Amino acid sequence: MITSTRLFEHFDAHDFLREHWQRKPLLMRNAMPPPALLDPEELAGLACENEVESRLIIGNRENDWQLHHGPFSEADFDGLPDSDWTLLVQDMDKWLPGFAALLDHFRFLPDWRIDDAMVSYAVEGGSVGPHTDSYDVFLLQMQGRREWRVMHQAQPDPTLSDNMELRIMRDFHADETWLLEPGDILYLPADIPHWGIARGACMTCSVGFRAPSQRELLGAATTWMEEHLHGVQRYLDPPLADNPHPAELEPRAFARFKMLLDAATRLSETELHAMFAHLMTEPKPGYEIEPNAPTLDNAAFHAALREHGVLYRHPAARFTYYRDAGGDYNLWVGGESFPAGAEQHGFLGVLAAHASLHAGYLEPWLEEPRNRELLTTLYNRGIYDFQA
Repeated sequence: MITSTRLFEHFDAHDFLREHWQRKPLLMRNAMPPPALLDPEELAGLACENEVESRLIIGNRENDWQLHHGPFSEADFDGLPDSDWTLLVQDMDKWLPGFAALLDHFRFLPDWRIDDAMVSYAVEGGSVGPHTDSYDVFLLQMQGRREWRVMHQAQPDPTLSDNMELRIMRDFHADETWLLEPGDILYLPADIPHWGIARGACMTCSVGFRAPSQRELLGAATTWMEEHLHGVQRYLDPPLADNPHPAELEPRAFARFKMLLDAATRLSETELHAMFAHLMTEPKPGYEIEPNAPTLDNAAFHAALREHGVLYRHPAARFTYYRDAGGDYNLWVGGESFPAGAEQHGFLGVLAAHASLHAGYLEPWLEEPRNRELLTTLYNRGIYDFQA
């Protein structure tokens, strides 16, 4: 049975991680004041922009679902029926600072695991059908009411309907049904079948957490090795003799091939750390981080920070850091590495924990020259800016 608790801002993160994270769903009533970050018209306006990823799903289980990809036009929305449709817009945290700040509520989880905040607006009966997600998700009800039907048993490979583009489950039998009100949050682990249905016009924010598959890790490793490793050793034959069967692959030749491949893919702990940190912090395609211009030196940056008062993280910037074998730290942001000393460990935690940083809060930290130098470098690289 799904567990219910109250007051997200006061909940016990340790208990959640021990009892629920990646294990079982959790319903949190009145978890937070429902955020009033945008209205349906503003969401539809974003869905009309070329740079914004959006989808429109029309239909229901009796009438099948139709999937349309944005950008959309006003005429597309004018022609919609009175019921049974849903508009979904991805990466809201990249477009509106309020959603980037909303993600701070979830930073009791690894920063590099946070994928994005997606917002869906639906009218009566609107739905994307029964399905599973390959990632953990928090479903925050922002406006109106949405009914969630949930199965208890995870299904990593469910039987799907013929509508393969939407990955709708063919066999779905809810074990439990919940009606979420504004401010409620439902947490669902990966692969838990669920089906959300709008009960009147409503808006939901989904905070998803990326979890790379073995295939993704292998692809990333191959790309990283091609870019960073410079192996020039080539295949060499073992001692040869006259062979009456030239097409036969001899065991000694295969052993040479295996030895060459093993040597090329044998990564050190340092290389593996760097490869994984690069993968988990690089921006999504289309959300590249451009350097600030003009660049500032330490003194000019510090003066500008005092003048502006607040420093804002680039919405596409993901942070992670780790200690190397020598005791120093490597900070990775946006797929790039920035060295830091062992004494900067606390400062790295400050940078990773907040989407915006106030000058007064930073002032004691910036008394340390290496912290000031690091933050100046991150500003010049475009990781931070004085405007949201």
